[in-house]
Amino acid sequence: MVSETAIASIDELHARGLYPSPRDVIRLNALGLQLEAVRAKRVASSTYLLPRVAQVSPELWFRQPAIGHEIWLDKVERNLARGDMDSRLALTAFALSRDVSALPDPDSPEAVSSAMEEFAAKCASYTRDQLYQAIDYALHGFNPAEGEVPAAKPDNGPSDGDDADWMECVAIGVLNEGRAVLWGATEADLKRMTKRQLADVIQSAKAYHGMAVDTDEDFYQGRYYATLDEIAARLESERKSPDGRSDVMV
Repeated sequence: MVSETAIASIDELHARGLYPSPRDVIRLNALGLQLEAVRAKRVASSTYLLPRVAQVSPELWFRQPAIGHEIWLDKVERNLARGDMDSRLALTAFALSRDVSALPDPDSPEAVSSAMEEFAAKCASYTRDQLYQAIDYALHGFNPAEGEVPAAKPDNGPSDGDDADWMECVAIGVLNEGRAVLWGATEADLKRMTKRQLADVIQSAKAYHGMAVDTDEDFYQGRYYATLDEIAARLESERKSPDGRSDVMV
């Protein structure tokens, strides 16, 4: 399928003397199709996304956090000092390397500590850069090496206070809605989904039963135009001569 939104954007880039690569065109088309599907209120069947997975080796991989991961991390992190960012990163890496069902009891410091020691030994043969890049991708969904930017944060994110508290609140809110709407789904099934996966399934179920649905257009629009701006900025930079003047008259 071809996205009319992406076609219009590419035409605008051409008018500015900017020529996106085939890879850029594919990215814009995919994001444009998602945005158009949301605008047309075609819900989960068009927008449901598999969780991101970053594989460092056959033995080590990190998964985009599911709802259960976020709730577990919030419970464990409350026992850490607020500024202990290295410990928070290590906990996040550990959690994302396991299925939700395999996480130790968050209320047992001994169980968490023992699992973390085993995980640290497993990671000893990898560099920090390898681990950081894999975790960044699992968390944020972008690859700096490819010139990609993270998805735009929703405007209704936390303005102050603790981001972890806000993320847990959102995760629990979606989880509670899933319990109410998705009859027959187990708690374990719901917690293995990411927030966006579960939200899409909820919207699909609502649409099936003729209920009003929310399309979250701002998220998809923000992601599309953030990617478009990143591509345009890169193309502008690439066509500049060494002395900083544009080689192409616009």
